[in-house]
Formats: sequence, C-alpha cells, structure tokens
Amino acid sequence: MSAACASSRLIWKFPSHARACPIVWDLQTKYLHKNFDPSSPHSLAFITLPRAGICVVVNLLDFVSRCVTELIPHVGTNDVANTNGQVAKERYLNLLDHIGKGRPDIQATFVTLLLPWSPKPSMEPPRLARCSYI
Repeated sequence: MSAACASSRLIWKFPSHARACPIVWDLQTKYLHKNFDPSSPHSLAFITLPRAGICVVVNLLDFVSRCVTELIPHVGTNDVANTNGQVAKERYLNLLDHIGKGRPDIQATFVTLLLPWSPKPSMEPPRLARCSYI
C-alpha cells in the first residue's frame, strides 16, 4: 500500500508525549476518536486503518512517532478470517521481524488478536485448533 493511498484512509493521533502506540482496525476504533485528549499525559497515540491486514502494518511504521517505545498492533482478524491460523501466525512472525529490524528504537511490541470462536463450516479442522500462541 502506498503512502498516498494510505493517507486517504489512515488516521493517526499523537499526544505530546506518547510512550505506546496501538495500531487498531475497524470496530476497535469506535470510542478512540471521541475520547482522545492530546493534552492528557495518559492518552495513548494510535493509528487506525479500516480493513487492513497484517502485511499492511509494515507500511505504517513511518507514521509511528519516534518517541514511541512500545507498539501494540491489534491486527489479524481479517487475516484469520480469510486464511487460517497458521498463515496468520507466519504473518505475525514476519511482522515482528520487520518491526525489530526497521525500528530498533521500539523496545517492546505486544501483538494482540481476537481469535474466532466459531470456525467457518467449510474449513476443517477448525481454524482455532490450528492456531497456537506465540
């Protein structure tokens, strides 16, 4: 995804001094914009991009402020829904490698993912059984 394409849908907000930056998609953004206070020392910076997959996050690292030392990408729901847990896990591992190499100033990366509770009937065995914790 090019930066020009991303800039039309991408929203990023950084308070004066942000230590952590969640990268979130879709439904998780419902209250973020409404409750964002850039003057509060407790506000987290965040980046949102609807319907993005894990592979898109690597293109968003340039938007993350250099003051951020903790990155919390909440991605992968679309990846698991469109592929399977093992593919999503491989994409996560590639993402973590890319973050470590591209942004050594980020000291901690916490990756989150909401796993589906009910698999698609067409997929056997269930995706949840094929996904392991990293």
